[in-house]
Amino acid sequence: MNVLDPNMPGAGKAFESVVALQQANLECLESWSKVRALKRSDRNLAAIHEFLTRAQQTGTVLDREADRRSAQAALDYWMTELVLAGDEKAQDEGLRPLAPFDPATFPDLGGRPSPFRGLAAFAESDAAQFFGRDRAANALAAKVGSQPFVTISGPSGSGKSSLIQAGLVPRLRRTIAAPDRTHDLLDVATPGSRPLLALLKTVVPPDTNLDRIESLRTELTASPSKLADIVKRYHAKPVVLIFDQFEEIFTLQQGHRPGELQVFAEALATLGDQHQVVISIRDDYLAQLQRLQSLGARATEPSNHYSPPPLSPRQLKNAIERPAEAVGLRFEDGLVDELVKDVAGEPASLPLLQFTLTRLWEKKQRNRVTREIYREVGRPREALKKAADGVLEDLKLPQNQEIARRLFLRLVTPATETEFVRNPCTRATLWAGENDPHAVDRILERFVEAGLLRQQTAHGDEREDDRFDVAHEALIRNWPWLVGVLQREWRDHEKLWRLHSTAKLWIESGGSAGYLLSGKALEDASRFRERSRDVDALLDASKSAEDARRAEAERLAAQLKAKSLLLKRVFLCVGLLSGLMAYLIVWRENNINSANLDEKTALLQQIRNSGSFNEANRLYAKKLGDLTARIDGIAESVNHADLSDLKTFLREFGVSPPIVDRLALVPGAGSAPPGIGSTPQIRREDFSEIVPGFREAAPTSGGLTCSGVLWLGNADNSKVASFPSRLIGLKNSKLKVTANIRLRKDFPSADTYSMSDALGVIPAGTEVVAQGDPKAFARPSGLQYWISVYAPAEVCSKVVIQYVGDDSRSTQISNALTGLGYQVQEAEMVATAKGKAEVRYFWDSDKAVAAKLAAQLSTVMPGTTVNPVSLVNWPYTKPPAGTLEAWLDLSGP
Repeated sequence: MNVLDPNMPGAGKAFESVVALQQANLECLESWSKVRALKRSDRNLAAIHEFLTRAQQTGTVLDREADRRSAQAALDYWMTELVLAGDEKAQDEGLRPLAPFDPATFPDLGGRPSPFRGLAAFAESDAAQFFGRDRAANALAAKVGSQPFVTISGPSGSGKSSLIQAGLVPRLRRTIAAPDRTHDLLDVATPGSRPLLALLKTVVPPDTNLDRIESLRTELTASPSKLADIVKRYHAKPVVLIFDQFEEIFTLQQGHRPGELQVFAEALATLGDQHQVVISIRDDYLAQLQRLQSLGARATEPSNHYSPPPLSPRQLKNAIERPAEAVGLRFEDGLVDELVKDVAGEPASLPLLQFTLTRLWEKKQRNRVTREIYREVGRPREALKKAADGVLEDLKLPQNQEIARRLFLRLVTPATETEFVRNPCTRATLWAGENDPHAVDRILERFVEAGLLRQQTAHGDEREDDRFDVAHEALIRNWPWLVGVLQREWRDHEKLWRLHSTAKLWIESGGSAGYLLSGKALEDASRFRERSRDVDALLDASKSAEDARRAEAERLAAQLKAKSLLLKRVFLCVGLLSGLMAYLIVWRENNINSANLDEKTALLQQIRNSGSFNEANRLYAKKLGDLTARIDGIAESVNHADLSDLKTFLREFGVSPPIVDRLALVPGAGSAPPGIGSTPQIRREDFSEIVPGFREAAPTSGGLTCSGVLWLGNADNSKVASFPSRLIGLKNSKLKVTANIRLRKDFPSADTYSMSDALGVIPAGTEVVAQGDPKAFARPSGLQYWISVYAPAEVCSKVVIQYVGDDSRSTQISNALTGLGYQVQEAEMVATAKGKAEVRYFWDSDKAVAAKLAAQLSTVMPGTTVNPVSLVNWPYTKPPAGTLEAWLDLSGP
């Protein structure tokens, strides 16, 4: 078919693309080689004139400069040929210019589904749009096909879920899990807060009733090794079992039943080599995974491990252009390269890229994305912030924004002391405690529409069972408003995390009364109702026990009152001495009762639970005698668990505060070996007078000039690369931190375990130097160790960024410095930063860290040399030592 036939449909219209124009050009060249040999009178030039007409009109659909140059060159060539051939029309007309670009000629893609996924992972059904990962998907499929256990690890946002769903699963269906092959491929699962239930629901058919699943759970709990038998009952072939987001067994463990994690881990570990098990986990949870008995060693075996490589610039370009081409979406010339440049080298940027592409799709003009649209949407890190802030602004009324704040505090939960993660909630949970459920629904709907929350609709008409979840943890890390909310609520979240831990221990202990709350602790904890079902259960049990204790106290008070009447009669009969003795007994018993109600210390708990007045009196008299002894005498006999109680009783019975304050451990003395429940004797020399804030001079080498206290954890939950096998003689030894962790001003309080102020955050992988030996603190989860350390100076350094120019670059620099351990304050745009690239310091002690910061900024800002500038002689009020000012001109390219 000749596309240049003037009689063909579409004659005279623009070609659809430069490729179609070039194809027609080739046809013209072929026909011209034949026509040129003919006499002028015999030449038919209609096809060439038709080509010129269509090629000229094609300018309306060509926006790329290279395409326009190619089309114009074709026009110029054929007009020249016609002039040389003596064509009068061409001679009269001269060169033809390409028609101006007209966006209105482009097809309108409105109403079509987006080819991009936003913050959601690619699903198996999206495999046709999943580009840039072919090599990784092929390598992973080959590994799964040849090994019975594979662990996929990588940072959050590196695309693990998409690689599994849209890369691995389709390839397994074509290989080992094809209908005529060896394995059954089970649906990809996530552990959630009930990993054992998730495991069984994956193994059994979808229509299995809950009673049957519960029966299987009981069977598996009794014998985890029976998982292989259960699989065999429902599947004739071996299975491929895939668990994505495996870190949820740690981050959502507050929902576990007692012992559930151990059963789940052992069941997976013993499934057998005839089956294939695949798990994906964030790489910052590999250390915790390794500590799981049976499963840990297998899951972290190097030969079983696969870490997907980050996408190269070429792969990123394919991931953008190929889905766009499939639906006819066009980017302004050079814009894709700009997008690639903004995310290349950041392994956790893929969800931000996809979210940005989704926003660009929503803002497109017919089928085009321009630079103007990109500026409006923002670069990947900006796009998420702008979209989320836009939803908040749309809510308008302050009360709606306050509801949004409360909703996100439910949808996000602390996973560790320093990290927050997703916490899926039902609509009913999010309604709880709200006066206007309709307002809650409207706010949830807006965030779902914006792609920031995911909604899973419940079956039937049970709207209250709809589940909502943060679309990706990238939102938790990259939305400044939410980060600010979480920072402001940190102390409450820290308390909630401790409540989660206490509730978990209480459940695992079978409801032991030792974990119940009372008094002020119960009153404070009641603020966290409706935030966790386990915490709610603990609060209910604690309230019931408190009510029962009060009722018992009232009964005892009535008995004491009756006894006191009887004793008064005895006073009259036996004289003053007998009366005085009886009065002392009553006074002592009433003090027992009063202490029960007011102090509720561990000792009085023991007395209250003794079950006998005589036994209570004996214990009380013995302890009172101990407490009135000399400090040296006390130090001979007490242990770690008694220390807090002793200090409480010393104050209660009038011992002077200076003596009470001396009752403290010398750093490193009386340290207990790691383990749960060990309470070694404290020696006399373990007590000393502690001077608050005392620190030895910091070492001058290595830049370790920041002094503070670090939580070591214990051997079962170590916060350093290798928990010390010996807990004495650690002074000047090096410890490598394995996770981002706060450096505190001082040790926790011995009685309430409350935290001192944070000096900063030590980044994972940082080495610190021990100032001495660790101190042990008895907690329900076992002894927890803390140690004074010297850390890099930047941990205690506050950086104030003063800049002019690009907001996104200031955000990028702030994030980079935060990752290096600096405490970065909110950046401020000031005109006087124009032309500057310097780090100012005001104290000689900050000179070294200022030079280090300047060198790091020079690395973060390629092509810019940042220099340290001394303002030690600043004549006005100086900021505190440790404060650095970065003055940066970010208006350049």
